Amino acid sequence: MKFIVTSNQPFTLVEEEDFRNLISLISKNEDVTRIPCAKTIKSWVRDMYERELARLKEKLASNSSKISFSIDCWTSSNQIPFQGVVGSWIDGDWKLRYCVLDLTILEGSHTGENIADAFIKVLTEFNLLSKLHAVISDNASNVNKACDVIETLLKDTDNPFVANQSRIRCFAHILNLVCKSILKRESESQQETREMCETKFDEHKTIQKLRKCVHGIRASPQRRQIFARHVKL
Repeated sequence: MKFIVTSNQPFTLVEEEDFRNLISLISKNEDVTRIPCAKTIKSWVRDMYERELARLKEKLASNSSKISFSIDCWTSSNQIPFQGVVGSWIDGDWKLRYCVLDLTILEGSHTGENIADAFIKVLTEFNLLSKLHAVISDNASNVNKACDVIETLLKDTDNPFVANQSRIRCFAHILNLVCKSILKRESESQQETREMCETKFDEHKTIQKLRKCVHGIRASPQRRQIFARHVKL
């Protein structure tokens, strides 16, 4: 069961003749080669999930600190919309802990109301409404709306959520926006120069230079080490 789960194999693998022959060849032991069917494996996985879910709920309930939640939405390559929820907290030994709480399939568009609704359902399932400390996400406007909705839903509870105080914006996303803004301004500046000089300008020149630098750094372990030192500084 662990092999099936950790290596992302289909449940039906255990019923394939070549797989059974491989196990038989390795073990040379009839007891070991009594491999269960796919239906049994599926049942075992479901049972393991229920046990781990109960264990996680108990662990979170026994923790005294509040919990911050990172949420993110995206659409998979096969067009399935997901919302992931990760909880982070400090345990009784003052150690930082985190775990994935849910990977929800969103219904409808990624509106603030839908995001908030899916998030509240996760908190309700784990009985964590009273432990909500902060929400960390990107800077999208629908997340802003979601936090406003959460504030409205929890305003009359024992643990009200104040969006403008407990909504934390992802630094990596901010840095990404800053880089895009710099590149855009650089491109606009070069375009103005081109118009003034009436010369042809490659709008992707800046990106091409950066890409060349990246390839140059990645091509050499020594350059990567030097670059890592500069990043650390």
